[in-house]
Amino acid sequence: MKTHAYLIVAHNEPKALQLLVSVLDDPRNHIYIHIDEKSKHLFVKDEIVAICSFSKITFIPSIKVYWSGYSQIQVTLNLLHAAISNKHRYYHLISGVDLPLKSQDELHLFFQENDGDEFVSGTKVTTWKTSTRFRYYHYEKLVAAIDRKILRKLRYLLSALQRLFFIDRTRGTDLVFYMGGNWFSITHDFASYLMERKEFIRKTFNYGFFNDEILMPTLLFNSPFKNNVSKKMNLRYVDWKRGNPYIWQEKDYEELTSKDLYFARKFSYEKHPEIMEKLKRKLLASSEKG
Repeated sequence: MKTHAYLIVAHNEPKALQLLVSVLDDPRNHIYIHIDEKSKHLFVKDEIVAICSFSKITFIPSIKVYWSGYSQIQVTLNLLHAAISNKHRYYHLISGVDLPLKSQDELHLFFQENDGDEFVSGTKVTTWKTSTRFRYYHYEKLVAAIDRKILRKLRYLLSALQRLFFIDRTRGTDLVFYMGGNWFSITHDFASYLMERKEFIRKTFNYGFFNDEILMPTLLFNSPFKNNVSKKMNLRYVDWKRGNPYIWQEKDYEELTSKDLYFARKFSYEKHPEIMEKLKRKLLASSEKG
């Protein structure tokens, strides 16, 4: 049986995580969870484990994760490292406030029919503003000390200063850089390819700014797997026009269920539990019919 690995990054909303685990619970899935060290007191692991009747569930050691920093990439690598020895067919990176939009039967059928495709979004980086993310040095520990809005402005100032001193961390590399969503669904073969390049990833993307959105598309589009990229991109439905991103509500149910996409973010059980419960009922009912 070709199993799937769900790699979950959680830092808040324990009830949302519990609901997510309940709809992923399936004998064809192994669930791997990282809980941010800064907020692990919010979560009771035994309660999460008790939800699963069919899936295996693994918690990986917690680290502190900072907004925009390399720690976001490190968590992804840690999750992949934990999962890859089990040789799953697909690895799905999602957050603890995401939900699938299709039942597990529908999801497994889709990936069976598209076996070998890599589901990653990305477009070539063409502007200096975006290239500042990886071309110059940024320090994630500043995030804990400085307001995010101030940090964004300071980042461009520090980048401009580094440019004056001819600093360019990409000098000497033949990589073509891409940017896209940091969430993905990838094959075991490509996951193995990534794990073989952990030291290269650290050297290239450490001290960056939101380089988790640069890493996956850049490595993929510069690899032998580039011709396997699906036209469906990363299969995620995220609305950046109405929010940062927009938090789905009950009134969005028809919009969510009519999309030819397979995952959505962002949800909040604390603010809008109704939409999450409604989607759960639909997903579990579909599984029972299947």
